[in-house]
Amino acid sequence: MAVVETRASHLSDTVGWFSLLQTVGVSNVHAVAVVAAAVVVVVVVEGVVVVVVVVVVVVVVVVVVVVVVVVVVVVAVAEVVVVEVVVVVVVVVVVVVVVVVVVVVVVVVVVVVVIVVVVVVVVVVVVVVVVVVVVVVVVVEEVVVVEVVVVVVVVVVVSSSSSSSSSSSSSCSSISSSSSSSSSSSSSSSSSSSSSSSSRSFVVVVVVVVVVVVVVSSSIVVVVVVVVVSRSIVVRSSSSSSSSSSSSSSSSSSSSSNSSSSRIIIIFSIINVI
Repeated sequence: MAVVETRASHLSDTVGWFSLLQTVGVSNVHAVAVVAAAVVVVVVVEGVVVVVVVVVVVVVVVVVVVVVVVVVVVVAVAEVVVVEVVVVVVVVVVVVVVVVVVVVVVVVVVVVVVIVVVVVVVVVVVVVVVVVVVVVVVVVEEVVVVEVVVVVVVVVVVSSSSSSSSSSSSSCSSISSSSSSSSSSSSSSSSSSSSSSSSRSFVVVVVVVVVVVVVVSSSIVVVVVVVVVSRSIVVRSSSSSSSSSSSSSSSSSSSSSNSSSSRIIIIFSIINVI
């Protein structure tokens, strides 16, 4: 009987909490939660995609290097005994496997650290914003302030997650390039960047579809679409700035600042419509 009464009291407390959220604007809190969930999903999936792309690129480079070494040894030194050729091939394969294992372990550790940091930051920001939303709406009763807080959180979370993912992808490409020769490193880094950009577009499409199917409220759908659109804008601006930084640093900084300002204007305009 006591257990039933305890559960009933917990249920009443939960109902009271939900009614409080309903009175202080549950749509804003729900929107922040959905935004955080969408950002976390995008970052986690991108981390997995980066690991897969780096592993595939490293394996392809390793296979090419092994084939070239075997062909050079067989063609240049035709009088070498078959046993010695087999020994050379075995040694090369063992060294390459060790390098691949080390690179994969380092990439996985970097991606896991980035994902954990982003998830912790998103959770902390969401908790702080929910508390701020409740306090501001109860004390000040200004919905505009809540929308501004939501916009700031969206911009901060998207910017932080994009910078962390771009830094992780750049570190992964540098690791993969250092493990191979100079000619193959340039091709592997370019292929990894193109593959990661295409995978990011695929991840954005998947997140949009999932959120639109799961979420019913149109305002939340608009907010999540804004997050995904701003995410793609940040990815494009970061990739363009990184590609043009070798030619001119001033033009890349101006383009990234313009893209960030346009991103903030888009988010403000759409959430003001909501």
